[in-house]
Amino acid sequence: MASHFLRRFSDPDILRKIKQPTLIRFLLPYADYLSGRGLNLPTGEGEEVDYLKLIEVLLAPDDDTPTGLFEALYYVDEMATQEAMDSILDDVQCRNLSIETDDETTAADVAMQTWNADKELLKRKHAEQAFCKDKSYESFQTRISPAPEIASISPAQIANIEQAFDDGFAPKLRGRNAHIIVPQTEDGQRFLIRHGDPFRREERADGKKTASISFR
Repeated sequence: MASHFLRRFSDPDILRKIKQPTLIRFLLPYADYLSGRGLNLPTGEGEEVDYLKLIEVLLAPDDDTPTGLFEALYYVDEMATQEAMDSILDDVQCRNLSIETDDETTAADVAMQTWNADKELLKRKHAEQAFCKDKSYESFQTRISPAPEIASISPAQIANIEQAFDDGFAPKLRGRNAHIIVPQTEDGQRFLIRHGDPFRREERADGKKTASISFR
């Protein structure tokens, strides 16, 4: 997919820095798809992931590529940095998640293990990173004085808001896949809203032939 370039997963040396048990567990949900693309995951001791074949598969998606695989790769790729690792480890310790670390653990290891253990945590940490980036914004003040306390929002309320966004995005041809993440902050309540872009078709290489891939 031309618009999806994985900085770390396109380098076999980077992939080799991820511990094999972690990488295999990460890929297991997609084993049937990978096998159909010519990549069989190791099943015995001493076997090694075929990193070059894995990169070939990841960088040349087809119509059967699971959307969940790209979502997983996107978040792990984005969060495989030193800064993100520090933030993730703070939450991992508070939640007592099963993340194995030693002196040779890399940032990509931590990101991938976190996805394996609690994917929603990794998504939330990614959302918190997005809020740290400078953005333009508009502000509005309440007319109520003193300002009321901000009430917490329930999962049911979030689902209702997502439904309302879907009703607005669908006529704009953005699909019905709005997702709201509400990270914890000390200075109020923030919302990160993710939604689809318009449907796209792009050309892809299929051997010596060309074909198209469709995605949102």
